[in-house]
Amino acid sequence: MKKLDFSSSVSRIKCPTLIICGKKDRANIKSAYYFHRNIQKAKLKIIENMGHIVNEENPKILAKILSEYYNETN
Repeated sequence: MKKLDFSSSVSRIKCPTLIICGKKDRANIKSAYYFHRNIQKAKLKIIENMGHIVNEENPKILAKILSEYYNETN
């Protein structure tokens, strides 16, 4: 995974995009901010007190975030 490099293709993403990352997710937080800056219609949601596996750590907050996002884009 460390060797994956999407930097040349990220700017081509044109669809609405939601990036979700736990604030304690040290492995992915930099990438989350990078994608947010480089995907035109991206929204970034950083979740306080969460790590890498948000869906297991707090599925209710994840469901709430997803519902809000889907309602905004429809």
